[in-house]
Amino acid sequence: MRNSGKKTEAIFDDMYKNKLGIVWYKFTDTYAARNFVQAQPADRMLVHKGQVWLVEIKSTNDIARFPLKNISKKQVGFGRYWRAAGAKEVFIIHQIPWNKFYFVPFNFIDEKFKGKKASINWDEIEVFEREVDYEFYR
Repeated sequence: MRNSGKKTEAIFDDMYKNKLGIVWYKFTDTYAARNFVQAQPADRMLVHKGQVWLVEIKSTNDIARFPLKNISKKQVGFGRYWRAAGAKEVFIIHQIPWNKFYFVPFNFIDEKFKGKKASINWDEIEVFEREVDYEFYR
């Protein structure tokens, strides 16, 4: 069964909608629109305390590593472009079997792309792990 990531996206949409002081915008999903919509800069845009954040939400069933093939070159290109304009970007990665969430800064992902790595081992990003009350969102 293909992991579309929609469940993980729904968790974060529920977390941030109606949160005072945060504006959360969902971009149209190019894949879901069957490529009738051009590639978007991220899955979500968040504005908090005047700072623009691009949020790319990913999930995987892989228990050993996060495959970088789950991130397109266009997504990395958008990140570089928006970062140059002052925005911040984070990749929220959900490791489904262990139900762990990692809030990985764009710079970390960008360095792995530059190094032409195929994947990131979970121990490399454990410093970015965050608690999410997942049970509440089931």
